[in-house]
Amino acid sequence: LVYLGNVYRKLGYYEKARVLLEQSLLAYHKHSIFSAKAARALGYLGVVYRNLGDFKKATHLMEQSFNFYKRTPENKIGYAWISAHLGNTYMILGQYEKARTLLEQSLVIYKNRSKEYVGVGWVLGYLGNVYRKLGHYEKARALLEQSLLIHRKYFSKNHVYIAASLSYLGNVYKDLRDHTKAKELLEKSLIVYQKTYGKEHIETARVLNNLGQVYLLEGHLEASEQFMKRALAIFQSKKHPESYKPLESLADFYLKKSMQRMTEKSKDFKNQAIDSLKKALEI
Repeated sequence: LVYLGNVYRKLGYYEKARVLLEQSLLAYHKHSIFSAKAARALGYLGVVYRNLGDFKKATHLMEQSFNFYKRTPENKIGYAWISAHLGNTYMILGQYEKARTLLEQSLVIYKNRSKEYVGVGWVLGYLGNVYRKLGHYEKARALLEQSLLIHRKYFSKNHVYIAASLSYLGNVYKDLRDHTKAKELLEKSLIVYQKTYGKEHIETARVLNNLGQVYLLEGHLEASEQFMKRALAIFQSKKHPESYKPLESLADFYLKKSMQRMTEKSKDFKNQAIDSLKKALEI
């Protein structure tokens, strides 16, 4: 059940993965078994809840898994694995220093196996995102480019790990104001996500929203609005808590539109911006 649940997770079927992983944990508890396999199931379930947007539940499950591996120092790879997942969750929650500490610990362990090990590429991606959130964009870019190089040694160009790497890197180039490069990377990422997960998937929506932000920065308002509204529709159809992100993006869009058109419609655009922000705050 653990392995099957993880397969569904990787395929993007998060609800199906959740059901299978919870069933596996019930079986472990029924037989009073708490081993490395049970800890791994807890970690995977935490990742699924994170993907579903339930960060409180995700953190609780991952911390249980983390505490098990912390008590079993002989299982270094398991400790590195859960440290990376928990670190990424802390990053999403805005706890950047805690995230960086865990991810750097994880990176050291994986590098001891090999500097070109697939786990190194994976952790570098998360660590690059942390540095991006901290405003260290050049540091983030360097780490994310290393991550992409390693992933390309292991995965085909149409793999979702490549899509994730391209997306992370595209966001950094957006912050570095290289909009052409950002758009190129995000569009490549979008193609892979749409082929693998479909046009209505949460991962697709995340990239659509990021692309909308790039087009807005370039001043392409019509394209920007289309991307943001497509992202919002997907998030809302899934009742996903990250619906606030495209709402915030749309608020920026309406404000920019109001400033470009200093007419009687300007007030309407400002009101739309305020309305979008209010909806984001409610979420």
